[in-house]
Amino acid sequence: MFYPFGLPTVAIIGKKGIPHPKEQNVLWLRILYDGFEKSKGRRLPNPKVPNDLEKVKDMLRAFTNNPKIKVENIKEFQKATPIDFNDFALELIPKHILMKRNHLLAI
Repeated sequence: MFYPFGLPTVAIIGKKGIPHPKEQNVLWLRILYDGFEKSKGRRLPNPKVPNDLEKVKDMLRAFTNNPKIKVENIKEFQKATPIDFNDFALELIPKHILMKRNHLLAI
C-alpha cells in the first residue's frame, strides 16, 4: 500500500462505541499478495499474481457480521481466537505512519 516503501499495512475493523468483549474471537489475517505487481514505479493489477484478499473476502464479511462463526485455522494465514490479555509480550498497537516532506516515517 505504501509502495515504494516496504512498510506492512495494518487494518483494524471495529464497531464504534461497542467495547470488545475479552472472550470474543478476533480474526487475524496475514495478506501477503493483493493481486498487484510492481511495474515501473507503480502497482498494477496482474492476473498472474495471487490475490489473498479474494480468498478471504466472503469469510471476512461473514465474520464481521457474526464473530462466532467457525473459521478454519490455516497456519500463518488466518485464525480466529480471542486476544490473550495475560501475555506480557502482547503488543496491539501498530506502528504510527507519519508523512513528513513526502517521506513516510515508521515509529
